[in-house]
Amino acid sequence: MQLHKIQRMESLKKLAFIGVLALMGCSVSMQKLTLDDVGIVEDPNYDGFEYFRSRQVFSNSLNDTWGMDKDECKDFQAINLGGDNGTALQLEWNKTSCDWVGFGIGWDGYSPKDLSSIAETGAFFFQVKAINERANIPTMIFLLEDYGGVFSAGVVGSHCLERYPIDGEWQEFQLGFDRFDLQECGIDLTNIKQLVVEVQGAGDIVVDNIRIGLKKDRIISAEKKTFPLSNLPLMEATIFESNFPNAWGLGDYEQRSFKVGNDSGNDVLNLKWAKCEECKTYEMGMSWAKWKALDGSDFEGFLEMDVRNNEGNSPSVPLYINLQAYDYSNQTIQLTKEWVEGERYDNQWRKVKIPLAQFMDFMDESKIKQVQFEMKDEGDLSIDNIRITKK
Repeated sequence: MQLHKIQRMESLKKLAFIGVLALMGCSVSMQKLTLDDVGIVEDPNYDGFEYFRSRQVFSNSLNDTWGMDKDECKDFQAINLGGDNGTALQLEWNKTSCDWVGFGIGWDGYSPKDLSSIAETGAFFFQVKAINERANIPTMIFLLEDYGGVFSAGVVGSHCLERYPIDGEWQEFQLGFDRFDLQECGIDLTNIKQLVVEVQGAGDIVVDNIRIGLKKDRIISAEKKTFPLSNLPLMEATIFESNFPNAWGLGDYEQRSFKVGNDSGNDVLNLKWAKCEECKTYEMGMSWAKWKALDGSDFEGFLEMDVRNNEGNSPSVPLYINLQAYDYSNQTIQLTKEWVEGERYDNQWRKVKIPLAQFMDFMDESKIKQVQFEMKDEGDLSIDNIRITKK
């Protein structure tokens, strides 16, 4: 019986070899077949999640995670929640003089992940709560990276929240894949390497149980508090006169010092910075409505401030004013002679007056979020009386 099997296998090998020779002699070429050619029709009810296995991105372990360390701009650490709750990520940051702040997770041991079948129906889910009693909505960018080094970005915003505010109770964030620029960036969804999380501004939250699941259509019930984009009208306001109740980026560091000081009995904002070869800009930002959105559609006026150039006399200074909306649209304007009285920045207090219309053409003026200062090169300025005034 065993001999018969061996003889039969040898015969099959000879037939296969003869067949290959015949094909070569006839110059037969192979043609690619489509699913339609062979009568296979795509199932409209096909669920990619039935076969997708790499669903858990982070839970209880720092395996395949990088960037969880402490430096001058961040304190990221794993914390034990106690009991059966396991490990979570405690994230505190203030993106002051650092060019980039974030962390990454190459879940499933950095094995290539195929998200192509769930790109239209999938979403990232993760649990979030405040470290203290309450936290601002964090400015976070989720970046998918493929093994070719291509990134696709999705921005975490108010649309991700389950409810507002972010407090000491866990809530579920949802960031759908349809919020990523998957088509435009050319990412290979069949060969995903890792998730990179970039943060901006300042924040202090706890994150846990990052996972991929089927996107949900959320219905906000009457019992849930809604995010306070209440169409609050933009009005005349004092942004800074003696303190910053809703500002980020203040601090005294090796290469830059942004702090409130005293000048002849008045509180002023002192900004001093050295040129940073490894970072593009230094930044700080401020809200003047407790981070509520402001509608400037029908408001005509100015952003005003008093500026003193402690380094000397020049027609411009490397300070840039950025007015930003909640959809991250913005416009940046440098402090040049066009905006300052006397067309010079010197060691005298000078009034700076920028029409808000200079910003509005490039941003969503109905949902203004904050004013940001961006500092390039090097400088030493004092600023006081930052205000919104009517035309």
